[in-house]
Amino acid sequence: MFLCKYGYFSDDGYEYVITNPKTPKPWSNVISNGNYSILITQTGGGYSWGKNSIENRITRFVQDSVKDDFGKYIYIRDDDTGEIWGTTYKPTEKCGDDYKVIHGLGYSIFIHTYNEIESNLKVFLSKDDKMEFFYIILKNKSKRFRRLSVFFCAELYLSNFPEENREFDKLFMETDFDENLNVLIGKKSFWSVIDKNGNCNNREYKYLFFMGSTEKIISYETSREKFIGMYNSFKNPESLKNILLSNTVGKNLDAISCIHNRIELNSYESKNFSFHMGICESYDEVLNISNKYKNISNVDEEFIRFKNFVREFIDDEKINTPDIGINFMTNIWCKYQTIMCRFFSKASYYQNNKGIGYRDHLQDSLIFLTSKEDIIRNQILYQASMQFKNGKVVHFFLDESKFFIETNSSDDNLWLVYISLIYIKESNDIDILDCKVKYIDFNEEEELYFHLKNSIEYSLGNISSRGLSFMLNHDWNDAISNFNGESIFVSEFLYLVLKEFIEICEIKNDYDFLKKIENYMRIIKNGVNNFGFYKSWYLRGVSDDITLGSVDCEYGKIFLLPQAFAIISGIIDDENKIKVMDEVYKHLNTKYGLKILTPPYSKTNKKIGYITRYAEGTRENGSIYYHSCMWGILAFIMVNKIDIAKEIIHNILPPNKSKEIDLYKIEPYVMPSSVDGDYSKNFGMGNWSFNTGSSVWFHRIITNFIIGVRGTLKGLLIDPKPFSLWKKFSISRKYRNARFNIKFENNNGRNLEIFVDGYKIEGNLITNVESGRVYNVKVVIK
Repeated sequence: MFLCKYGYFSDDGYEYVITNPKTPKPWSNVISNGNYSILITQTGGGYSWGKNSIENRITRFVQDSVKDDFGKYIYIRDDDTGEIWGTTYKPTEKCGDDYKVIHGLGYSIFIHTYNEIESNLKVFLSKDDKMEFFYIILKNKSKRFRRLSVFFCAELYLSNFPEENREFDKLFMETDFDENLNVLIGKKSFWSVIDKNGNCNNREYKYLFFMGSTEKIISYETSREKFIGMYNSFKNPESLKNILLSNTVGKNLDAISCIHNRIELNSYESKNFSFHMGICESYDEVLNISNKYKNISNVDEEFIRFKNFVREFIDDEKINTPDIGINFMTNIWCKYQTIMCRFFSKASYYQNNKGIGYRDHLQDSLIFLTSKEDIIRNQILYQASMQFKNGKVVHFFLDESKFFIETNSSDDNLWLVYISLIYIKESNDIDILDCKVKYIDFNEEEELYFHLKNSIEYSLGNISSRGLSFMLNHDWNDAISNFNGESIFVSEFLYLVLKEFIEICEIKNDYDFLKKIENYMRIIKNGVNNFGFYKSWYLRGVSDDITLGSVDCEYGKIFLLPQAFAIISGIIDDENKIKVMDEVYKHLNTKYGLKILTPPYSKTNKKIGYITRYAEGTRENGSIYYHSCMWGILAFIMVNKIDIAKEIIHNILPPNKSKEIDLYKIEPYVMPSSVDGDYSKNFGMGNWSFNTGSSVWFHRIITNFIIGVRGTLKGLLIDPKPFSLWKKFSISRKYRNARFNIKFENNNGRNLEIFVDGYKIEGNLITNVESGRVYNVKVVIK
């Protein structure tokens, strides 16, 4: 499916098969269990980390999308001839013509035949332990007996990122080999992550690194200098010319971890064995893990456990439409990308030093609404604890140390409210409002309801005399980083949050706050439409000396975000809805999707921010920025411009990029952060795959607004807005612990007939949902 010169989707969409290791950019897989994560590319490149890739980087990695030459590698040596190759294309750059990589959900498989030895390498994680497996099947396809040595190596980091002073770093490293456990162990006496008592530098790395095998380790190496050889490289390490590794361990080493197995194969015989590596918090834990996985059968079982763990997040909800690409992305890859990369691992190839972005992680948690509601519930409460008493929240924090960065963003605090409201509507979990949570700067706990009110109060306290929200240091677009004025987008978003919060005030009988909300809604609506609308569209920002997003501007005449959120929030007058979205289509639409703004800035302006420093047509300066593009699609749907929404979706859909893959360059199975806009010399080139909030919003748009099934406080709303050619489509999903199997028949009308278990209901809201029940629903659009 969706064949290109470098690969294709499997028929069921659950795997992407790469048939040529020389893809235009590294094509990766991100795999995580929430506490341990890896990235692996089609060449074998990549790295490993713990809870986040800043504080607990386990293996060394340098982001280089040209060479892609940092990874954890397995070498194979023919002990009779001395020839060396590997299970992956890198680092030896030798592979058979049958080289194939399968990126699946929670695993990557590398298969090829070289020197008449077929190797099958499967890389995956443990479900519960902080470790990864390299499961190997070697088959002798020759007619002669083969004596092979197999080496597994990883360059150790065991530090917070960045720590690139190797000569300093190695002073704290120590390695040892435990013959009884058959493992190589690494530890470090220095870690500059701040602990809960504020200690920094004067503390040890709290984990033990371990590397082992199901086969007996016959030699090992922890000196990088001895392994590679001076002025040499991983392509042809000096130590592999010797029968055995040097067994060097100890302190003050530029550390590598390499272990050596010997495998003997008769003609056409196969052998299964596995390497593993990871981190533990104690020697006893290393002991338990070593005993647990010393048998290959236990590793087989762990693969099944981890694969099932991943699929639990994917398979609870499923759509079926005539568009296979939409099915693949909605059912599988957008969920996988959001959960594995954005939520669990928080890192990727192109953003390899990430923690928890306050607004981003809350949005990403929406992916769990139909699979694991407890995760989004816990995330809301967790992030409420990263709030100040005055309602302001941190912008970014790390989950190992709770270190945070406070930037005084004007929208971060509102996402806590907005995501909480969506969760409550879906789950009917009103009790979450009574859960008590501490603040960062206030030791006493308060109910979540007051945290949400404080978030709103903080924004209401930053309203200008024009009735608009101050941008403060920045808003959703972090790159507008020095604008001393008001944000039309934040004003619209605040209006939306206030409107949605009214139901919560009614539930809590908080009518004084409800009246306050309604009063501010009038003020903000007047401000946005009187001061934020100019000629044909909404401005991006206003101040006493600079206007953003005006037709009179030299650069950035029109921005997508304020137009989209005028529609999404409902702040726009009805007579202007179509006019504004027509301007969006006229000025911002391209054959590759909606641009974030146009024309891009080509002169720097310190009064606006670093958005003006990007190259034209890239990132926030005029690219097809997928996160904002999703909100543009949603706005077109909400004004019933379904054909335009369909056109844009078709143009941005990654599987459809297979037709122009050498232009697009990056993975056609996950959403990118952006695609270069029409002012870039690389118009149409994809950028920064995997780590983007667009994946959760694409999933939400398809399921909640095109198929049109979403939760409200009163029940499950059926509000389909399908493409005209979708004559039949369906969705199966959970809602309030009940299963809904919903089938649609589309006759391209505007009226709905809804039958629940054969009985026609009035309206389009399914109420009185019984927990544990299965509902079969038929929807006729006529």
